[in-house]
Amino acid sequence: MGWWRGILVLILILGTLALVFLYSGLPPGLEAQSVSARLLKSGIYRVGDIDYRLIDTGRATPANGDFTGLGHRELDTRVWYPRVEDGAVAPGSHPLLVYSHGFSSSKIGGAYLADYLARQGYIVVAADFPLTRLGAPGGPIAKDVVNQPGDVSFLIDTMLAWDSDPDSPFFERIDAQRIGVLGVSLGGLTSTLLLYHPRWRDPRVKLAVSLAGPTSMLEGRFFKTSSLPFMMVAATGDPLVPYAENAAPIAEKIPGATLVTIDNGSHSGFSGISRYLRWLDNPDSLVCDIIRKQRERQPVQESWHNLVGSPEEGVRVNGDIPRCPNELAVAVNTVQQQWITTLAVFNFIQQHFARTSVEIAAASNYLDQVLPREFPGVEVSIISEP
Repeated sequence: MGWWRGILVLILILGTLALVFLYSGLPPGLEAQSVSARLLKSGIYRVGDIDYRLIDTGRATPANGDFTGLGHRELDTRVWYPRVEDGAVAPGSHPLLVYSHGFSSSKIGGAYLADYLARQGYIVVAADFPLTRLGAPGGPIAKDVVNQPGDVSFLIDTMLAWDSDPDSPFFERIDAQRIGVLGVSLGGLTSTLLLYHPRWRDPRVKLAVSLAGPTSMLEGRFFKTSSLPFMMVAATGDPLVPYAENAAPIAEKIPGATLVTIDNGSHSGFSGISRYLRWLDNPDSLVCDIIRKQRERQPVQESWHNLVGSPEEGVRVNGDIPRCPNELAVAVNTVQQQWITTLAVFNFIQQHFARTSVEIAAASNYLDQVLPREFPGVEVSIISEP
């Protein structure tokens, strides 16, 4: 019977480790009666998801290192949707949101956002981009971000085609008048380009959210092509997309935009995977170690900003390749940063996509008044039109 005792001890140890993993390192809980706590627990629907492998035959994937390229673009895609008891997409016409991941990440980096938004009645689609994703052939390469607005437009094409296809689970379930884009880091830049780029913007996109997306290479005139809703959520402690150069100038560049500032937040804290790094003082320390080692191997870094556009279009080459400081300050707990991000993103989108004036007013009040009150260290700036 000794081996039984050994198994029981092992089960107890594994169970204890699982509990420690699940419940330790979490930020202090919100007051149970707070608006934020109630919103984080809210949900109208259960969530379903479906994976697809989509092929865009109209555009090529360029060569990258020892990867010779392809005559098409392959997009491993996931769709999160509000579902009913039988697993079907909930009846009605739902807004469509496209999430874009960051450099060396994947579509599931935004799963915490997609799951929450689907619970509220949104359909969310995300894909692994061919050459900026983790595990990309030839290694992830940032400059392929210039092809990602086309990838997102292809995803929108596909979803709208399914909305017209009686054999699709998304038949008559997508509202073509309520399409938004959001993304983190390079995905935030992708979303920004879809709203403003003079050649790549998609007129079907009605709003964009950038989470720590770079903008330092984009001058004020770049943003004159659109007056549609735009929000940036940024962290003052971000060493990869520094706040002072990328987020703070939004106030001058984009009249009418919304800027949410998380004091002492991190860059990595916007990605879902960082919740597993919540025991670290700063999750960006791991990313910075990788960047330092990359610099040792390749001291001269090639800027790709000229590929985004021309000076006449409001794009300048500034070569601001990330340079992490040797020491990073203690950052906001990553779980708390994702609570803030989720609530900011949802209420911003609700401001513009909700059906009733009551919902719109509630979202506006939460974003302007409640969020900064219930999360000390968060500032929300609604930038006035000129």
